[in-house]
Amino acid sequence: MAMTDDEIRQAAGYFSSIKWDTRWVRVVETENVPRTRIQGNLLIAIADERTEPLAGRIIEVPADQVQRSSIAIRDRAGSPTRRWGASRAAESS
Repeated sequence: MAMTDDEIRQAAGYFSSIKWDTRWVRVVETENVPRTRIQGNLLIAIADERTEPLAGRIIEVPADQVQRSSIAIRDRAGSPTRRWGASRAAESS
């Protein structure tokens, strides 16, 4: 069953009113990112140096070494992360 135009407007109004808690996320716009590996359902940075091309991806990794080593046993809620993405200038070129 499809949504009506009014239901779509109501849903858009609801989701646009949500105040997202972004204090746990630091966004970094860059061309290169740290090498990563998959652990569970998360990407884990295996190096601090940004040597791997981003190549149009958006990646999210734990912010520090302590989180990297204990990520398998921690609840992810409230864990600071870094979200890497291409800069707007890079996307338009």
